[in-house]
Amino acid sequence: MEMNNDPRYVRVRGQLREAARRLVPAKPADAITVAELTREAGVSRTTFYQHGDCPAQFIADMVVDVLQPYLDDLIDAVASPNENYLLRWRETYVRMLTELREHRGFLSALFTPTQPVVVGHITRRLTLTFDSYVDEFKSHLKEETVSDLWTAMATAQQVYNLIAVLVAWLGTDMKESPDVVVNTYLSLAPPWQLARFQADGTVSLRRLRAISDIVAGARERRL
Repeated sequence: MEMNNDPRYVRVRGQLREAARRLVPAKPADAITVAELTREAGVSRTTFYQHGDCPAQFIADMVVDVLQPYLDDLIDAVASPNENYLLRWRETYVRMLTELREHRGFLSALFTPTQPVVVGHITRRLTLTFDSYVDEFKSHLKEETVSDLWTAMATAQQVYNLIAVLVAWLGTDMKESPDVVVNTYLSLAPPWQLARFQADGTVSLRRLRAISDIVAGARERRL
């Protein structure tokens, strides 16, 4: 999303975000109205529409805005890959989940069966980012082509796998560490995501890297 760095815009957006954080635990996000959000934030309805189309979309953007820097790192990792790509991917995911853990209460109120509109907005924004991620991955395929169906499925996998990780982790009270969550995810990840990049930046879907190698490499870096 295009960012507006005007100080007043940033200040008002901060007020709206703080208001949303106060309202969400007390009321389903999908049911929050513009009037309620603007009253809580102390801004006008006209001002709100400079920041979002509706409260559900605005709240969804709050979540994706937290995720976006890490998702950008994933795209950057696949844009200039090497043999350590999967380790970098793993470390980025661990950092992302570590930050998300700080928003546990807010996320718990959003990722429930009663919030389909907010989750739908989150899904649409994640799809835009993971479209770029998958397209970048495809550009490194060596002597292989994939279909439009493969591309669509790969993007959908990434979007819904990330949501599944959050829902499952929240559903288990986030008791496991981000390291354990990512290791568990990798044990379930689609095979193409575990394909190993070569030194020249190319990748073959026929050459897969063992999950144990990724985990072992992560441990070695921490020693």
